[in-house]
This record gives sequence, structure tokens and C-alpha cells, in this order.
Amino acid sequence: MILLDTHALVWSLLRPELLSKTARESLEAASSWGVSSATLYEMRYKHRIGKWPEIAALVENLRGRLGELGFEILAMEAMAMDLAGDLDWSHRDPFDRMITATCIVRRVPLVSKDVALDGVPGGIERVW
Repeated sequence: MILLDTHALVWSLLRPELLSKTARESLEAASSWGVSSATLYEMRYKHRIGKWPEIAALVENLRGRLGELGFEILAMEAMAMDLAGDLDWSHRDPFDRMITATCIVRRVPLVSKDVALDGVPGGIERVW
């Protein structure tokens, strides 16, 4: 399985040309694709408050659409939530903290352009 960061998910669905060649190849080669439930929250929240109007079509029936496309939505388990809050990491974005904690707990790589994720304690494999 490979997990997609929020922007990587949106780009894969709306603007795949924005993904790096390595990211596209990794997604094609992956046995399965995962999305953290934190990503659903981030997308809906940012759309609702007007920060991401261009994803209106995606957030409509989001879970159903992702299921139809073959994405597994990973629930935020207590262990990942506990880790996200406890990581000794200066990165303050709560969505990034939850998504990276999911990667650590599940031991899966993350497709993300965000180099700030390279510094997470415990490390994750960031694919870009």
C-alpha cells in the first residue's frame, strides 16, 4: 500500500501532471492506494471555509467516489492519533501530523511533495 497526502490525492484526480514522474510511477506500481481519514476532514474543512473552492466536485460524495476508484480510507486509529499529538516535531499542521503518524503506524510510504515531512521523528518514506 501507498498513502497519498491530501494534495497528492487531489492532484492525482484533477491534475495528474502536477505529480512527479516518480510519484506517478509509484502509484502505478502500488498494490493498493490509501487515504487517511484526516485527508477527508482536511478537504471538506478547507472547502467549507472557502480555502479550496476548486475541489467542490471532489468533496461531493467523496467517500463513495474514492471507493469507486479503489482507494482504501484508513481510519485514524487511537495509536496514530496519540502519536500525532506526541511527535517531538516542530511541524504544527495538524493534518500533516495525523497523516504522517498514520504512515508511521501502518509502515507505508507517503506520496507528498512536502519536504517538511522529511524531518518527522521516526521517519517516513516520502515518495516524490
